[in-house]
Amino acid sequence: MRTNHILSLFILYIICGHACGQNDYRITHYDEDDGLMEAEVFQGYQDTDGLIWFASRDGLIRYDSHRFTTFKAYPGDDCPLRSNHISRFEDRGNHIICMSQDKAYTFDKNTGRFTLSHSMPRKLDPNNIYDKMAERIKSLPEYQGMDNLKVRLIDRQGGIWVRSSRGLERIEKTVRKPAPVMTGSELEEEVRALMIDSRGNRWVADIRPRRWSEVSHARRLDISHETTVRHEGLLHA
Repeated sequence: MRTNHILSLFILYIICGHACGQNDYRITHYDEDDGLMEAEVFQGYQDTDGLIWFASRDGLIRYDSHRFTTFKAYPGDDCPLRSNHISRFEDRGNHIICMSQDKAYTFDKNTGRFTLSHSMPRKLDPNNIYDKMAERIKSLPEYQGMDNLKVRLIDRQGGIWVRSSRGLERIEKTVRKPAPVMTGSELEEEVRALMIDSRGNRWVADIRPRRWSEVSHARRLDISHETTVRHEGLLHA
């Protein structure tokens, strides 16, 4: 979709354009310690539950933001997979249609089991955005000279999953924590925290050092009416 392409280009600019000079990005490497037993992945997808799936040379891999789990055939079990090499797949809600060699299989997310499928996963479309992104990522010091680098997924949190000779890694833009702004003759700390409550109200909190033990000050910003309401006391969601 065009919207996804625009988002991809924006993420690419943030990470490989503006940020590269400042090193404002983080690279997370995954390996056996995270449960990842096979880093050669061919396709990535994030489902509606936020789970990330990869087709790999050694099974279907799931990442739940904590650990990787591999689903595949083992010697002696009744799994119908002839080969654990999953070349591509298509997410269909509670099921994933996987392609292994010349046969299609249905993977049930609830049971973690494969069965033969009469349906075929759609073929992967060439992704020029991922190719352009890979070329830009190669300009990062960590990936220079890696011709085998491939972008496999951009997750909804803005992370770029890449496969290279370094293995499977995720690149993300880091956010610098803003420093407090001190103003006035008494060096009042103007903004201490920001919050949006359950009703959508925006709150800005400041704490005056001389009254630290007495009261916290908060200002609720009503954007629609361009008014500021001052409340003395604790913040409530």
